Amino acid sequence: MLSIGKNSQEMRKANRALVLEILHAQSPISRSEIAEITGLTRATVTNIIKEFFELGLVEEVKTVSTSVGRKKRLLNVRSDAFYVAGVDLSRYKIRVGVFNTVAEIISMDEVNTPADAGKEEVLKLLHEVLTLVISRSRIRREKLYGIGLGIPGPLDYERGIVISPPKFGSFENVPLRDILERDFKVSIWIDNDANVAAIGEKWFGYGKKLSLSNFVFVLADIGFGCGIIIDRKLYRGSLKGAGEVGHIPVILGDNVRELEDLASLSNLPLLYKKRTGKHLEIDDLIDHSRSGKREASEVLKEVGRYISLGVGTLVNILSPEMVIIGGRFAKFPGAISTVREVVEQFTFSTDRPQIELTALNDKAIVLGAAALALEELVSDPYRLILSGGRKTP
Repeated sequence: MLSIGKNSQEMRKANRALVLEILHAQSPISRSEIAEITGLTRATVTNIIKEFFELGLVEEVKTVSTSVGRKKRLLNVRSDAFYVAGVDLSRYKIRVGVFNTVAEIISMDEVNTPADAGKEEVLKLLHEVLTLVISRSRIRREKLYGIGLGIPGPLDYERGIVISPPKFGSFENVPLRDILERDFKVSIWIDNDANVAAIGEKWFGYGKKLSLSNFVFVLADIGFGCGIIIDRKLYRGSLKGAGEVGHIPVILGDNVRELEDLASLSNLPLLYKKRTGKHLEIDDLIDHSRSGKREASEVLKEVGRYISLGVGTLVNILSPEMVIIGGRFAKFPGAISTVREVVEQFTFSTDRPQIELTALNDKAIVLGAAALALEELVSDPYRLILSGGRKTP
């Protein structure tokens, strides 16, 4: 149970992150408008903006008259206040971007990881591409305040330890945050890739465009999980394991399997080979299906059906405003219609959520990782920003 002091501290952190989000989404904007949108008191907003001014994070851009004769001072986030890096560390690719304070891309690159790569090779590649992208950004290193990273779970996000992601080589009990802070000397935040993608969609995608309060981001690829946003906050659950839809048990005859065993895209080459005797990689099978190849389309449909059943389960449990589909499943021909059909068939409520493909294409995780770092930096400014995000050995 949280103490009153800790509750108050967590509330202040959440309020700062919320004000930054509104500033990012709707600048130029006045203090009174921020208070109206967020439901915070004007005094709270004024105090947060005062902190942001002291940190050089915001600026007044112009003054406008109101109907009652008063003038409103409009605020903007300073894009050059500091910089963050976002990392998408998946089972098959590493994508890195450097972003300014308003999350504009300064530089970005990616590298494929070999299928048989072990922990040391992946860490070496991660270090190389991070170093390259930071160098290409041409920002001063002291202006890079932090790095956010999304990776398949399970993990201990509070300590930054990757525990044992399925189908991810020898990544087991890896203190990834400590490794990266030692190498790059900045603050590091690590979270589950689906959680990070949900944060990305909240800041930059449908969550921002439609001001959604409650939605689910389903990440369907080799792994199958989701990030849950409730009242515009990431929901992890009391035991920090919310969203692991892929580990729902499924009864098949006399066997009990996990849903991810059936819904993982790693099944596609196996199913295709069983049907045709030939081997094709996941991306090739998606391309073949787009070209109308029957065998490829059939195996995609089979796996897509299991993914859709998982989405239907989430809808019945969470009743969100929207379900957003990401990962390479989003590239399947007819993916969205398959999910909508299953949700329509199995949802108990008479109301249906919107079902959409991610607005961020394949950049949801890297953008969300940058937003994770921005949120964390601004929510605790005196500990992090005033120290420039520096970490010492």
